[in-house]
Amino acid sequence: GSHIATYLASRRKVDYLILETPFLKLSHVARFKYPYFPIGWLLRFRLDTSIYLKNIQCPICVFHGDCDNTVPLKEALLLSTVNPKIDFILIKGGTHKNLKDFEIYKQKLHSIIQRFL
Repeated sequence: GSHIATYLASRRKVDYLILETPFLKLSHVARFKYPYFPIGWLLRFRLDTSIYLKNIQCPICVFHGDCDNTVPLKEALLLSTVNPKIDFILIKGGTHKNLKDFEIYKQKLHSIIQRFL
């Protein structure tokens, strides 16, 4: 979902982009999950988020857990090298699917939403 959200935000005027457990490049995530396979040859869609991320002008908030076994933390941290506007929220103990259970996630999301009410 984060790749598609980034693509849309690069094409439309948006006020804020919120990403949860995003990746920079799908090929990096695939290599992490399957290090012994020639993943580059097998991927039909490249899904390179950096292409779109560099064009986004609005504020960006990224939520990511330090225990994510689907998208490695180091992959998510690469996003900041492409767009320095990123507010990176690291959630201690967060995985790929449980970030909504943490108070820091709820508080930050609430503060973002309050700006637009």
